[in-house]
Amino acid sequence: MPNAWFRFYHEWDSDPKVQMMSEAMQRRLAMLFCWRCRNETFQETRAAFHWRITPEELAQTKAIFMANEFIDENWNLLNWNRRQFLSDSSTDRVRRHRQGLKQDETLHETVAPVTVTPPDTDTDADTKKEQKPSRAKAARATNKPKEIKHSTDPRHIACKEEIISAYREKNGCDPPWDGREGKALGMLLAAWPKVGPEGIRKIMRHWSRSELVHSDRPGIWIPKLSSFMNGPIDRFNKPTQEENGNGRTNGNHPSPAKQRVDANRRALAEVAIKRGWLVPDGAAQPDGEEVSESGFDGRHTGVPEGSGAVGPEILPPSR
Repeated sequence: MPNAWFRFYHEWDSDPKVQMMSEAMQRRLAMLFCWRCRNETFQETRAAFHWRITPEELAQTKAIFMANEFIDENWNLLNWNRRQFLSDSSTDRVRRHRQGLKQDETLHETVAPVTVTPPDTDTDADTKKEQKPSRAKAARATNKPKEIKHSTDPRHIACKEEIISAYREKNGCDPPWDGREGKALGMLLAAWPKVGPEGIRKIMRHWSRSELVHSDRPGIWIPKLSSFMNGPIDRFNKPTQEENGNGRTNGNHPSPAKQRVDANRRALAEVAIKRGWLVPDGAAQPDGEEVSESGFDGRHTGVPEGSGAVGPEILPPSR
């Protein structure tokens, strides 16, 4: 059963198993405690994302934790049940308290005081009639769902629709939305007075192209929307290198794919010149031969042109 808190012992700062690890490993161990407290199924992919580490670093973390006997092969904390107690959960205490109240109420109704004069029947009946509606009202008030209070900011509704629309387009369904999401969005707008629905729409486009778990409820990532302001980010919260139509990335540098293509073309041009298929700039064509069929324009610019250009790996072997 998930719990809102767990027992954290002061011996943490003196336990040699803990203190011999790096601070990064100690932080991951504390986050693993939080994961266990929520009673969620451990998933290595999500853990690597939330801990901001690579799969290789996650495997190294697992090996260290197993060596120190913190976890088993399945990431289960070995001494969790010995350090935590079932009584820490308030659910059982509340249940016992309510049962005690019911028993006291039954006892008061069963054991009536003995009086010399007979009770006034009409008065007792009137009292019971007056109590029944009040109990019914109390029951209805208890079962009535709580009203969700949203921010009074005029941008709230429009920004909420932009977030829901982007989530629906990415996941094919509407996101869960209650007081948690409303409060997170209200705090974001209060701290960011100049952002409007158009800005949120742009941010959500970057969010949809980022490397993250898009199915998480919005209350988790709404406080972090400012991270997507300048473009998509990877799972390490760093800007991604997206290629545009000109073969350049969002940093206006040639993309890795275009760099490989240019390198292949330069190598092709060098091989063609060496084998006499291409004449460098300023040199005359030998015997008036044309090399247009090879896909080059007859000039050595370092990059061949034309639809006939091919990679150097498919050139015929030298004789």
